[in-house]
Amino acid sequence: MAPVEAMQARGDLQQASTLTKRFSTEILVDNDIVPGGSERMVINMGPQHPSTHGVLRLVMELDGETIVKCEPVIGYLHTGMEKTMQSKLYQQAIVVTDRFDYTNTMGNNLVYCLAVEKLLGAEIPERAQVLRVIMAELSRLAAHMVWLGTHALDLGAMTVLFYCFREREMILDMFDSVCGARLTASYMRVGGLVADAPPEFIEQLTAFLKIIDSRIDEYAYLLSENEIFLNRTRGIGALTQEEIIDFGVSGPCARGGNRVGRAQIEPVFGLPELRFRYSRWRARRCLRPLSGARRRNAAKRANLEASSGQLARRPDSLRRPQN
Repeated sequence: MAPVEAMQARGDLQQASTLTKRFSTEILVDNDIVPGGSERMVINMGPQHPSTHGVLRLVMELDGETIVKCEPVIGYLHTGMEKTMQSKLYQQAIVVTDRFDYTNTMGNNLVYCLAVEKLLGAEIPERAQVLRVIMAELSRLAAHMVWLGTHALDLGAMTVLFYCFREREMILDMFDSVCGARLTASYMRVGGLVADAPPEFIEQLTAFLKIIDSRIDEYAYLLSENEIFLNRTRGIGALTQEEIIDFGVSGPCARGGNRVGRAQIEPVFGLPELRFRYSRWRARRCLRPLSGARRRNAAKRANLEASSGQLARRPDSLRRPQN
């Protein structure tokens, strides 16, 4: 019996019991008593708002903390974005793409513009293409910072959220410089961009590139030896090469399975000088501790910021045990 069917059957049983008082209200699940002696439960996770403006309900069958079955139930809320865009001109519909995923607005702008330009056979100036790549990558990085910070927060590492949002603010300031908006940018246009990047954007980008590698080391310093974080993430949800292809997985999830992305094979936007080189570490290496020198530098920066009052000190629960 599927989880949703089991949930519906339980609801019917509970309703019948209130009327007749003759039925048990036990949870109806196939093989609810498993060989190990534990008892499975069917529970609701949601409906809730997972920061996507679409309410999601998951009906899960649990054996202790292990999810045995999970069935998504969609359709509680539909934003109607497709119908809204059908009533707009190509340029007008760009503002709707910002709302698809407001943590990666530039990326949403870009893929829509690329699709329309392909239909029109439009040619884009090289400078506009390069700026598009820069803005899309900054937007992608800002989105990943939201993910990492909130993911760590859900597992008890609050400081990581502050660190990630510190760098994300720098990216949003750059967006503000180029288009006057921080969240819903709408900077892309069919055929190019709203406007060229101002000189202050180049200065902000240069300053950001100088510090971002060391800041990422700080994230790793807080998480790569955190036993709670590692136990809850390492090896969880691993996909084989065949599953990645079957499910159409892309991006970081595909690279986590050691699959080469399209950006490594094909030139970006037809520009041969732009190619991405992604790490192809396997899962057992993705969360490995920093090397000694990088770890000492990250700890030094973290303690300096804490002493100056910029950020809270590293929680004791995340400190490396002393031998």
